[in-house]
Amino acid sequence: MPGLRATFEQAVSKHLSAAARLSASRTAAESLGEPAPEPAVVNAESALAARLTTAAAELADTPGWVRIGEGRLHSGGFPMYVPFLGAAHLRLSTAATDPRVAGLIRSIVLQALATHAAGQARILAVDTESVGATFAPLRPLVDGGIMNSPATDTAGFTAVLDQAEKHVKAGLRGEAGGVLILAVASVPPLSETVAARLAALARSGIQAGLYLVAAGVDELPDAVNITVDDHMRVGNPLAPRSVPGTGSRYPWRSIRCRATIIWSPSRTGWPTGRARPPSSPSPI
Repeated sequence: MPGLRATFEQAVSKHLSAAARLSASRTAAESLGEPAPEPAVVNAESALAARLTTAAAELADTPGWVRIGEGRLHSGGFPMYVPFLGAAHLRLSTAATDPRVAGLIRSIVLQALATHAAGQARILAVDTESVGATFAPLRPLVDGGIMNSPATDTAGFTAVLDQAEKHVKAGLRGEAGGVLILAVASVPPLSETVAARLAALARSGIQAGLYLVAAGVDELPDAVNITVDDHMRVGNPLAPRSVPGTGSRYPWRSIRCRATIIWSPSRTGWPTGRARPPSSPSPI
């Protein structure tokens, strides 16, 4: 559908514009450098990066996986992918008031949409601490009816939870409703009641087509945990769960890496099949 394709391309373009500004700032900050490592260390890291890059290439063609960054080594690096749709939720330790987290959430949303045909996936957005600014570059998705106007207060957040619960109940009854992604960029301090509702959605959502990417929440069942500080640390769910396309089961070892590059879909349109990363990933 030409209208939806144009909407998606506009959202990607605005995301990339914000990404370029953040990348320029990061490059300047990292220009100070660090002492050179021993050659043997560089060689060992290069061999490891080659193996991980090969594995990542396979994950790039596996539906449900999203690229969250690049592990940087002294020489080169490797793409980092985590399971999402069909497998797990994503929890980020820091709210999207951190621009790195804001860029990551936008990228995850775009990657998820890129793996579905038009109309098969919707976004419910929440951003109470930034008045919706996290999702501003994705405004064309709102205009196209793919994403709600982000909830920016407690009442709006409650209304979003109501919609998500309705989707889960319908899914558990076997009523096909497509994929619904609850993208929580920031929330106010959660009461016990609201936290319990969010946890219940996480526990029941995957089997009903609801997936959460939630930033700044303390806990989230069945989630890949992404801790953001100077580096990004990735830890996987404790409960075993099959991962689509791989036959693998959790838990895996936690991976510590410096996540500095986030993939965004290409500008060529709205893919209806599997999303493929471009040859040069775009910085967040």
